[in-house]
Amino acid sequence: MSLISIESSVGLGGSNNPIDVAVIQHLLKSGLTQFRKVKGRSTSMIFPNIEIDGQCTPALIEHIKAFQKTACGFKKP
Repeated sequence: MSLISIESSVGLGGSNNPIDVAVIQHLLKSGLTQFRKVKGRSTSMIFPNIEIDGQCTPALIEHIKAFQKTACGFKKP
């Protein structure tokens, strides 16, 4: 199993290096974002319409926030 990593932050106020952004776009688009109920929390998310282009758009930021809220349980992502 190989680890996936990024060099710097992606999202609002992030460095948004195009390669890092593309990694996050790929992860959000992939099956990694498909979850089941965890500790009573519904975590089913799929973002099939994300274009992997290395650009941090407002839509991508919203997808990141939704992931952090649903999958990670962050109250204020």
